[in-house]
Order: sequence, then C-alpha cells, then structure tokens
Amino acid sequence: MFACSTPLGSVEFDRGHLIWRPLRGPLQRVEIGETIVNSCLVPGPGGSTCGLVLFTRPGLILHLSLPSLVPLASTRLAAGPPNAAQIIFSHGIPYLVMAKENRLQVRALQRLSSTVACREFHKMADLLYLDDDELVVIHGMESTLLKVDELIPPP
Repeated sequence: MFACSTPLGSVEFDRGHLIWRPLRGPLQRVEIGETIVNSCLVPGPGGSTCGLVLFTRPGLILHLSLPSLVPLASTRLAAGPPNAAQIIFSHGIPYLVMAKENRLQVRALQRLSSTVACREFHKMADLLYLDDDELVVIHGMESTLLKVDELIPPP
C-alpha cells in the first residue's frame, strides 16, 4: 500500500482500491479493478489539490476529481504505465507529462487519449518535477531542464 497527502485529506492505494480519507467527512473506498502502480496529484488554485491521476499495471490512466472522486477522463496506454509523471500548466491548461523509458510524452489532462508533444532522451527518465517554469527530468545521476513553454506548443 502507498499513500499521498493533500490539504483536504489523504489518498491510499491498496492494489485495485483507492481509499480517500478526508479531513472532514466519511471515508470513501473506490474499486478501480486493476492494480494501481503510480499516481500524480493535480494542483489547484492557491496550493490546493483538485484532482488525482492514477496509473494501473495494464496501462489505464484515470483522472479523478478531489474530493468527489468523480472520473473526469481516462485512456489506456498500450505500453503500460509510465516510470514517472508530473502535471504542468501552460497557458492555464493542465497537461500530463509522462516518462516511459527514454521517452517523454505530453497529453492534455482533459483529452488523455491524444498526445500533444514527445521528446526522446539518450537515457531512461527516472523522475520528473517542476521547478518554476522548468520541467526537471532526472536520468540516473544526470538531469535535463526543459522550459514548459518550449515543451508544449501554444493552443
């Protein structure tokens, strides 16, 4: 089981189940039906968290709203789940950036089925994180900095 905390409560993942423990209100348990292997929080205004993206072993990507846990979008990846994921914003639009092996793939959060941009590296990408307006891609002991506006084409 793994978990992550948000300003509204905590989310726990136990195989194919998501358990939402809000600071206020009853515990909610949602069966996903597939083993959850990774997740990514969707930041909202003012440091809040407004959603959650789940990745399952067979390659399902599921975007849920928080705290209601309403499914907002989903798709399935043929290649399985990503090694790492990060939500970034460009021109006010949220994008999901996924690293799988040595490839970086960007998809609009509201349209998960289509790829917006791709980028390839010489080494496998292990970790992604946002540092102001730059996406940091970690490859072992090395890192690559990518400007968000250069990675995503304008809408």
